[in-house]
Amino acid sequence: MQEAQPESDPPRLRSFPSLFGGKIPALNGWRAVCILLVLLHHSKWVPGGPDFFVTGFGGLGVRFFFVISGFLITVLMLREVAGLGHLEVLSFFKRRCLRILPVYYAFLLVVLLLQLWTPYELSTQEWIGNLTFTKNYFGSDWTTGHLWSLGVEQQFYLLWPFAFRALNPSVAPRRTLAWLALPMLLCPLLWAIGSVAGIQGPLGLGSFLINADSLATGCALAVLLWHWGDKVSGWLATKPALLLAAGALVVAAPLWLSPTLRGVLFALTFSFPTLQNLGLALLLALSIQAGRSRLLAWLDWSWITFIGTVSYSLYIWQQIFCTKPGTFGASTAWWNSFPTWVLAAFLAAIVSYYLVERPFLRMKRRHSTVPAEPVATSELPACPGEK
Repeated sequence: MQEAQPESDPPRLRSFPSLFGGKIPALNGWRAVCILLVLLHHSKWVPGGPDFFVTGFGGLGVRFFFVISGFLITVLMLREVAGLGHLEVLSFFKRRCLRILPVYYAFLLVVLLLQLWTPYELSTQEWIGNLTFTKNYFGSDWTTGHLWSLGVEQQFYLLWPFAFRALNPSVAPRRTLAWLALPMLLCPLLWAIGSVAGIQGPLGLGSFLINADSLATGCALAVLLWHWGDKVSGWLATKPALLLAAGALVVAAPLWLSPTLRGVLFALTFSFPTLQNLGLALLLALSIQAGRSRLLAWLDWSWITFIGTVSYSLYIWQQIFCTKPGTFGASTAWWNSFPTWVLAAFLAAIVSYYLVERPFLRMKRRHSTVPAEPVATSELPACPGEK
């Protein structure tokens, strides 16, 4: 009889095994939720679209995108350090460019053609903001207005690799978490100051200084699960259904508050969106742990996963189809009215994904320095208190 092998993997590797190699489950499912929230919010602006009694769907979707982005980027960095011993910053920038730029600039090329061939106009200032990923500080054009979030993302990509190397979360997780707590605490305060003083630009809703807390929340979750995944998993396993309900409530509750009350809570108690970010992090942790609740199984349904897979292209292209038809000198048609505008946006996203996005994703994988296979146990940095 073959002798049973002892369990040599550390508890954190058993609790969140996908963090240390391979594809992380549920991420595409949550991306699908994010983009559907954005589409739901933008539907009110197209002919025939519904006027909702609640607000903030789009902002919530983008905020969750930020949390996921901070989480995934940090996990990939931790994997790279575990496998190679260091972070290749230049390779990181190459991968981010191959991931973001092709679809982004393909969209701007179409916007340029629309400006040349239709009554649509975009100012020089708007073009500067779009081309330099500073849309979150310049301009208010609707058709390219959603690019503010890509500006926030790119500014995060420029800063976090260097901060990651300086903080070294692989061996100094507590120090890293302490620094990541700063934007989580300061961003709501800066938003409150900007709102009271009427300061736009650096303290406007699209500013990196206002949205860094969502990205920092995702980064902190990655560090926390990487080093203390066993303890987090043990806590999550106590009452998973209750924690799932609590996370959903914390995320959804601010959507039902009046704008005035929401602003007061934000300014006085940091309850929006800071607690919302923490609720999103809780939902994310519950969905990727080993033996997760069956209530979250829908996140890996094939059609949900597909929507998440094309979510970047869908986010980029949908804005054209929810722009008022008169902007392009067009009349109301199926592709720019509710609900069929969503179908038109999906068709554009699918074409974009297969013709533009996926070829460059293959190139991105060739530049990857992250181990394709799960990181060996011996290469993992020791958890504090773990022998």
